[in-house]
Amino acid sequence: VDPKAFFEIVDEFYDTLKAFPKDREVRVLLIDTFFNRKLYDRVIEEARKGIEVFGQDAQYFNLKLGQALVESGNLTDGVRPLMLALEGANDYSGEVVHYLDKILAVDKSNVPAHFARGRALAKARHLEEAVEEYLLTARIVPARAEYVLDELKALSARAIANPKIIFAMGNVELTLKKHDEGMKHLQQSCELDLTLVNRVIPMLEKLYAEAPSPLLEFSMARVYH
Repeated sequence: VDPKAFFEIVDEFYDTLKAFPKDREVRVLLIDTFFNRKLYDRVIEEARKGIEVFGQDAQYFNLKLGQALVESGNLTDGVRPLMLALEGANDYSGEVVHYLDKILAVDKSNVPAHFARGRALAKARHLEEAVEEYLLTARIVPARAEYVLDELKALSARAIANPKIIFAMGNVELTLKKHDEGMKHLQQSCELDLTLVNRVIPMLEKLYAEAPSPLLEFSMARVYH
């Protein structure tokens, strides 16, 4: 599209939105037009207007806002709208993971991006990858462990008796000094998946060196056998 025709099209979109500000289709077309031309500042501006107009029904506009922020180099600012784009009727988990990967390719220690990536992978039903992302988040910033545990509990409610999720819950619970719950979940994960034993034993041995207890001895005996 030549520049003159482009601006004529954009003017038509704006005229329509002036008369009908809640015309979702035209607002989407306007944002997509700007995005395709790499006019990310305009995408950010119009996506924010879309969020303001459509409120709780702004899933698509959050996606485009997050994408445009990342493309313009505002990596951390892009994480929250990308995460909000996971909430709604449409499944944008693939697009969200793609853009979170772009952030992490530049900033591997971006904790909000790791946390959001875990949620996006869970939404996409890539549960094992989601679990490892959550564990990485808790390992990088232990202060986030409580939030990670909440996410894992929500995931566990949707994927009953998944050993990797139960293992992750136990792992994070030990980080939070919730030793009884952690031991229970680690033991349970081994009962469901014997391949986890080699990951659990060193954790229980480390805990025994720090805080021995009869319950821990019992859990260790169960895991060893």
